[in-house]
Amino acid sequence: MLMIKLSEESRVEFEKEANIIAQSLAQCVDRFKLEQAISFFQHFMHQALVTSSFEEEEYLSFANSVTEELKNKVYDKEAVTLLVNLSRIDSDVLSIYGKNGLNLVVAQAITELPDYFTTPFNSVMIFDYLYSHYYWQAQEVFRGQGLEAFLNFLTASLKEQAIKGEEIVTSILSSFMSIHFKDDKGALERIITSFGHIKSIEKKALKFLSQS
Repeated sequence: MLMIKLSEESRVEFEKEANIIAQSLAQCVDRFKLEQAISFFQHFMHQALVTSSFEEEEYLSFANSVTEELKNKVYDKEAVTLLVNLSRIDSDVLSIYGKNGLNLVVAQAITELPDYFTTPFNSVMIFDYLYSHYYWQAQEVFRGQGLEAFLNFLTASLKEQAIKGEEIVTSILSSFMSIHFKDDKGALERIITSFGHIKSIEKKALKFLSQS
């Protein structure tokens, strides 16, 4: 079993995030079968703060059991919020979402939790998760419907992801320009028209244009 050690700084972050999870559990416990889950988590949180460590496998097993209970309750906003919050103290929970077909639900719910990005605890992993979600959707749209639909999808994604949207779209467009569009003058000009307000995109597209 992997033992996660908490430094003084990360212990503060852990306590902050764990309290959010505990609050989410408390909001759901009366409507869903989570009595054992909340009892476990209270003990888990106490032990982690006392010892400044926790066993990752033990936490992931807990997160998996809660996900199993709630995966068919995604119509409920508080249930979905709890699912998202479970990944606050261990980003490996993201793989549990994928296993249960909850990637889209979680990616959309994260947009409603801006405080998720105010802590370094998991923000990098969550960005990678969101980027992957939008990248593969963009790939599917491009292959099936072409450039215009691809650009429209990215415009919609930019609006949907108010917090990290520009960063996500910039990363996706940068990748696509390098792979698909670096020799396509028409596509590069169209990208500048749609996303030239993002300076790094404009700069990269102009660079490829100058080489074509």
